[in-house]
Amino acid sequence: MNTRKPLPWLMKLFSIFGMIALLSSSFAASNASVAYAQDPTPPAPNGDVQPLATDGSSFYYYVDGQRVNLTPSLDWVSVKFVSADTVEQQSVTGKFSSTVAPLDGAREIPHLGLTLLPVQDGLRTRTLVQGVNSMRASSSSFSQVNPVYSYEGVDMVVSDEFVAAFPPETSMAVIDELNAARGVEVVSPILGQENTFVLRVTSAASLDALGMANHYQESGIALFAAPNFVRIAPAGVEASTETPSSVGPMFVPNDSYYAAHQWYLNSTGQFGATVDADIDAPEAWDITKGDTSVIIAIIDEGVDLTHADLATNLVAGYDATGLGSNGAPAPLRDDAHGTAVAGIAAAVSNNAQGVSGVCQLCRIMPIRIAVWSILPLTGFTPTPGRRMA
Repeated sequence: MNTRKPLPWLMKLFSIFGMIALLSSSFAASNASVAYAQDPTPPAPNGDVQPLATDGSSFYYYVDGQRVNLTPSLDWVSVKFVSADTVEQQSVTGKFSSTVAPLDGAREIPHLGLTLLPVQDGLRTRTLVQGVNSMRASSSSFSQVNPVYSYEGVDMVVSDEFVAAFPPETSMAVIDELNAARGVEVVSPILGQENTFVLRVTSAASLDALGMANHYQESGIALFAAPNFVRIAPAGVEASTETPSSVGPMFVPNDSYYAAHQWYLNSTGQFGATVDADIDAPEAWDITKGDTSVIIAIIDEGVDLTHADLATNLVAGYDATGLGSNGAPAPLRDDAHGTAVAGIAAAVSNNAQGVSGVCQLCRIMPIRIAVWSILPLTGFTPTPGRRMA
């Protein structure tokens, strides 16, 4: 019987936060221009992934232009099987039993199609890397094989994706040419970040995502580049043969409407809702409650600037209607939509009143772009003589 268990929801969260942290930190330090290298020779896309250096010289990536060293974890190896058949996967795994343990102790990362195989006890790093290189050479069995890297107590899984920002003057045609020459394809642009993309190494690439990101960074092709790591909390990767009875001690806010009304944060069946049909907010809050450096713009009809559940989380706002409200709604009208949205996003939490915000420590910037019209079927309308922002 296949007893593999998917890693919990928090992998996606870590993936998301890992990308946000990368973009915010890299753009903070990207004021200086980065020139192309004189000869950024691409690794030939021949479909054979280069072996890892057994001396560990390739185990690093870049943050803010600074090299950060990584250590291979002696707990897991990340693989993507060519075959989806479990029996075939068990057979393949058994061929590398000197490096990885049987498949029944594996964990899955479903949204990436990756499997974490337990490393055999007693291996040293050099022996592990040699084993990973042997597995990489078996291209008929695995399309990806990577160590799981450890940094400051957090295991980081390399997928086939990395994030890169190209100089503003680089055209899309040039970016496509640079990528194609290296066996790389665009997955998606990063919204709001010029010439910044999630990229994927294809089966033709001769470097894994970690090595390719370093190549883009070091060659000067990109302003910055780094793997799109999936970060896993230590407790989330402990092998177990039983389904845990709970995720762990979870933060429970004391806001007056939280337990009885905010079923979307933690559904216990309120109002007949399906139990656990929610966003797993308490589990997320055990990892992060947001950060005061993150500002969420609420672009709506205004936010109540004096609301007791919002005021201390507000930063200076803006009124695009020209009425000078600094982001507040129109007085003496029932313009409460923006206030409600702000509360859902980042209400002050654990203050024994009101609701709990999702990103409790984040800040709110109220941006008023419209006022409520009394005309039928019009909804939001700009102030006469003004344009919608």
